[in-house]
Amino acid sequence: MGEGLESLDLGFSALDVSDLGGALASCARGVRSLAIAELRDELWDEARARRLTRDALSSLRLSALVALDLSRCPAVCDDAVSMAALHAPTLEVLLLCETEIDGRCLEVVARQCRGLRVLDLAWTDSVSEDGLLAVAQLCPLLQAVRLSCCEGVTDRVVQTLLANAHGLRVLEVARCAHVTEAAYAGAGRVLALEVLNLSWTALTDAVLVDLVALAPSLRVLNVQGCKALTLSSLLPLLPALAPHLLHLDASWANDVSDAALEALRTAFPQPYPLTVSFYY
Repeated sequence: MGEGLESLDLGFSALDVSDLGGALASCARGVRSLAIAELRDELWDEARARRLTRDALSSLRLSALVALDLSRCPAVCDDAVSMAALHAPTLEVLLLCETEIDGRCLEVVARQCRGLRVLDLAWTDSVSEDGLLAVAQLCPLLQAVRLSCCEGVTDRVVQTLLANAHGLRVLEVARCAHVTEAAYAGAGRVLALEVLNLSWTALTDAVLVDLVALAPSLRVLNVQGCKALTLSSLLPLLPALAPHLLHLDASWANDVSDAALEALRTAFPQPYPLTVSFYY
């Protein structure tokens, strides 16, 4: 491939995983973005696919690689991700959503890729707490972390992220059953936070008020399915949110009243581009 190539996307293609090694071997060293999302094995042999993917990524020599997308790739395993991290210490974006990794590779990623800025593990439900803690502790430049439906997300993981990633702009911990109110206790201000997804968690009005006060730049707030939420305690804070908040999703939060929604509507100056999703 040409020396000027900077981006290579092999995902959603007819390329079989057995051809991956050859395709990657022909890459120029200057490639900065690589995607093999949804790449599958035409023989549907899981062990073979994982071995071939691991071998291909272990031969990777892309010293300029910044973004790696392995989303929804059934052939991806922890060894493969570890190999990629070892050979691409400049990695800033790592997308692993809906994969079968258990998180051992995250400890390698955390040690090797200290400049990591974006991590997507949404719906990768077997990821361990230890792997997530390693990233939260060793990658202070994180700006976007998507952990929805990850079993390994605990109070310690969230606390460590909020304490260390001062430039965090996006945090998604939807459907994380092991996250409680304690995750946010004693948290400092997260000045850069713009997108917060806490949907389908045990969120209460008191915790939401504290979180909103800590995130003055919040633009998108998703509290869908938070059954203990009424939003009533949030109303006094709405004037402070008005300069930034653009979207609020309170769908399936059954205890939110019409009066609370009307107060929300009138708190913002008109015309104002706030959208509110509310249905159940």
